[in-house]
Amino acid sequence: MKNFKSFEAVRRFTSAFEEVNDWFRYQTYKNEKVSLLRQRTLFKLRFADIKREFLAT
Repeated sequence: MKNFKSFEAVRRFTSAFEEVNDWFRYQTYKNEKVSLLRQRTLFKLRFADIKREFLAT
């Protein structure tokens, strides 16, 4: 991560990136396939939730 000025900045970025990545990851139950339409719908709903949180603060 050569573009960051300190390791603390890298740590903050990676933890935030992983949190957002986990938030948008769809969950499967017993290795069931999730259709693209369902994945897209879940993404849009979760994105709307995050957008609403940012606008509330």
